[in-house]
Amino acid sequence: METFDYVIIGAGSAGSVLTNRLSEDAAVTVCVLEAGPSDWHPYIHLPAGFIKTFHMKSVNWAYQQEVGPYTGGRSIYAPRGKTLGGSSSINGHIYNRGQRQDFDTWAQLGNRGWGYPDVLPYFRRMERRIGEGDDTY
Repeated sequence: METFDYVIIGAGSAGSVLTNRLSEDAAVTVCVLEAGPSDWHPYIHLPAGFIKTFHMKSVNWAYQQEVGPYTGGRSIYAPRGKTLGGSSSINGHIYNRGQRQDFDTWAQLGNRGWGYPDVLPYFRRMERRIGEGDDTY
């Protein structure tokens, strides 16, 4: 049996980013376990394809939430990605950074390193800008 320094469960957004960062060190071995298939399906690569992947059990766990006191007696459908890229692969390709005020509030509440100036370099590192843009953002 092979051994690894790290085992990552799930190749969704977080698992993939973590795997990438850990594997930058050539001395580290990483095993990634993903229950779903690769993200080969054409609907994953079409922005409007999320309408199809919303109920496609081959790439969606299709969880159903339990009835709770705040759901008005309803069981709410909760699609979750089961493929490389996880839920990001089935969400219609929407990306937002989040509001500056949210990050700054977290930092003010004692979460050092979570202010907008702290996280902005990470956002910029994973984004690819096409065309002109203000370097401040």
